[in-house]
This record gives sequence, C-alpha cells and structure tokens, in this order.
Amino acid sequence: MDTGPVLTIEDIERQFADVVRVGTLVRCADSTPRSTVHYHVALGVDHGRSVDLLTVSADLLDDDLGAPQGL
Repeated sequence: MDTGPVLTIEDIERQFADVVRVGTLVRCADSTPRSTVHYHVALGVDHGRSVDLLTVSADLLDDDLGAPQGL
C-alpha cells in the first residue's frame, strides 16, 4: 500500500527559515546559543521512494556527510 511521500519540500519550508537545496538533498538547521543542529533530508519523492532519509549532525556542516551513498 503506497501512502505517498512522508515529507515534501513545502513541509520543510514551513518549519525552517533557511532551506537550501544541495544537489538532491534539502539542508536546514536549528540554532541555539550553544549549538547548531544541521539536517540533511533526502526526500523520497525526489528519489522515487516512499520513505525519506534524515541525517543529523551537531555543529558540523558537511554536505558530503549528509549525502547517503547511491543518491
């Protein structure tokens, strides 16, 4: 049973102020006074899949780390 994509780019843009496309990924972040948490999202809808992949890193902005192999 296909339920459709879990996330869309519009969902992410509603939650984060600075959303950046990096190749086939979407990058955004949450900042606090002590730390920044970076999110890289591979939207399933962009890759023909019904699941999304989220990579999270604290205080490290690395687009290569956020890019899963094969995407």
